[in-house]
Amino acid sequence: MGLVELAKIAGLAGLVIGTFLSIFRTLISKILFPNLTPEHSYNVIRLIILAVWTLAIIGISLWFYLEYLESKDRGMKTIVTTKQCADARKESEMMLKIVEDKHRSNTDKYDDIKFIYLETILKNNISLTTCDSLSVILENIQTAKNFLSNYEK
Repeated sequence: MGLVELAKIAGLAGLVIGTFLSIFRTLISKILFPNLTPEHSYNVIRLIILAVWTLAIIGISLWFYLEYLESKDRGMKTIVTTKQCADARKESEMMLKIVEDKHRSNTDKYDDIKFIYLETILKNNISLTTCDSLSVILENIQTAKNFLSNYEK
């Protein structure tokens, strides 16, 4: 199995392990072992196995730690922004009603496109099921407010 297959199967970790394995295979078989006594050969192999095991344990530990941090962040975002997200959806609903009313009374063809765009983004705000994009929702509401304030002038 080549490095490309390892990279496809195991990703970056497979590529690193495959590279490590091929370097040490060449190093051990052609350079080191012909010149070492059996006792030294055993110690070298034991040291390599210990280094690989240690590297694997560190890698797995880091992966678990990063997963823990990511899940902790996800939980905090959901708890903190649930009320904000509900408020933003309510504000989107109110803005949508205002935009639809203004759109009905609009006579300008160019503003018609803007009204359709605003209605679309506000409907998307209302239909979102997660709070992951709260900043986008708030930005869309602000866009609608800016347009309406300029439209009324």
